[in-house]
Amino acid sequence: MIVEPKQSFSPEELKKKLIDMCRQENKEFGYYVETLGPGYEPRLLYRVYEKDGHQELVRGGIFDELDTRALRNEFIAAGNDPMVSNREGAVPTTVISPSILLDDLEVKRTDAKNAKLPEYPAPDLTSAH
Repeated sequence: MIVEPKQSFSPEELKKKLIDMCRQENKEFGYYVETLGPGYEPRLLYRVYEKDGHQELVRGGIFDELDTRALRNEFIAAGNDPMVSNREGAVPTTVISPSILLDDLEVKRTDAKNAKLPEYPAPDLTSAH
């Protein structure tokens, strides 16, 4: 499936639209997803603050009730940066779509535990080899 918008915006323009939406709705921040993982869960999720536009990485966030109805009803704008998503299953599929800006999509904390980072001893920086 290939999704092509009639009018598209650059990623910078989409971020500006997100900030403008936050201002109109008196929200401190909005969410920006840079990369999606399996099951369309955000792999890199950021809060974009309305006041100055700075981004803050969010760990452990997932979408709440992302379905085709949300895409149909709350779609605001589309980007000009297509992403290719290959999915395995009974019928393998490929979806090519641009970035999208949604009006209302809840982000909630995942129930899964974050994987602990591996523990390695600090390298010896005093000895020369």
